[in-house]
Amino acid sequence: MTRLKRFFSAILIIGSVAFFAGAEKLSSPTYNYTIDFPEGFILTKRNQDGTNYFFTHNDFQIYTSIKIFNIYEMDNAAQSLEIEVAKKTSNYDIDEFEWRNGFCAISPFQGSIQGTPFKGWGISSPLRNEKGFIVITSWCDARNFEKLENVILSGLDSLTIDYISNFQSGPVSTYHCPKAEEDVEVSFELDGHQITTHLDKNDREASEKLIQREYSVMELYASRADWQPAWKRYYRMIFRDSYSRLNRACFDIYTKLEPECEDQTDMAQRVLYWTQENDYQREQNDADFTSLPAMLYGEGSDCDSRSMFLSVFLHHMNLDTVIFISAKHSHAMAGFISDHPGRTFNVNGKKYLMGETTSKGLTWGKVAQGMENQGDWIPVSFEYGE
Repeated sequence: MTRLKRFFSAILIIGSVAFFAGAEKLSSPTYNYTIDFPEGFILTKRNQDGTNYFFTHNDFQIYTSIKIFNIYEMDNAAQSLEIEVAKKTSNYDIDEFEWRNGFCAISPFQGSIQGTPFKGWGISSPLRNEKGFIVITSWCDARNFEKLENVILSGLDSLTIDYISNFQSGPVSTYHCPKAEEDVEVSFELDGHQITTHLDKNDREASEKLIQREYSVMELYASRADWQPAWKRYYRMIFRDSYSRLNRACFDIYTKLEPECEDQTDMAQRVLYWTQENDYQREQNDADFTSLPAMLYGEGSDCDSRSMFLSVFLHHMNLDTVIFISAKHSHAMAGFISDHPGRTFNVNGKKYLMGETTSKGLTWGKVAQGMENQGDWIPVSFEYGE
């Protein structure tokens, strides 16, 4: 995994590897939204009723504002976004789009504060149950915008407004690469069966764009103390974006295999064998991560792409899944909860049966020699509360 070695060569500069608790997502039980900001944002201001928040990233000098408008204050998302952006500048360009069955708004903007130019992005989305509109604006010094734009967009794209949002592409990704509403037929062999399924025509391109964006964000953390939660967030963002893109494929695989399988672990084993038989190939891009739609097209893949595919597929089966990533081994494995015997890793009191995706013929519960020490592995969970 050349990409992981590159990433960790930068990490090792900071000295001995330490483990840090990742910053928790901003979550509002009142308005039912969450935001999974990139690491390092600090809450600096808020009001008592939870309708105004202001965050600062002290290292990157990014400023982010969150505003909740009551449903009776605004007619639509575009109006609420315009009010917030217009407080900062008259130079903006609002566009509307559909996300999560509602009409949202997005806008780049730029201006100047006391002679210092700034650039940023803003989005607005209706909240569920007629609770109003959420508006997020994020900006930085214009001189740093090219370097930090993806951090800003990633933060905006992490917004969820309901439980299902955790398994759907974010609003920014949806706007920049919407569904084509045109299917492409994809066929591949799995466990002796010819699986025929469909992907949206834009799924591959959209997935690859998100991966490239999120990798560029993660790279900024390589020499920082909070590299580990940043790395975990990178995979969470890919999981979320990939999940709905593979809805049809996961259903078609399950439907084809289920009549022959003894139980869920038997099915998981057949899919594990399939990942092991795939051509081992590093993607020729900065992220070096094969998108999950590209895997179904038959493109070769690396261990973290395969582990992610297994986690997405098993999660579609309502199984609790985790991927494990290792700096020491520059490797990734998959895990899920099963009562079958074998090597397990314990995460928050739950035992995950391990799956090696690159060594052919290994069953769930068998780990390659030298990789048995759980202390070498970082768990990335994809469980989300209702």
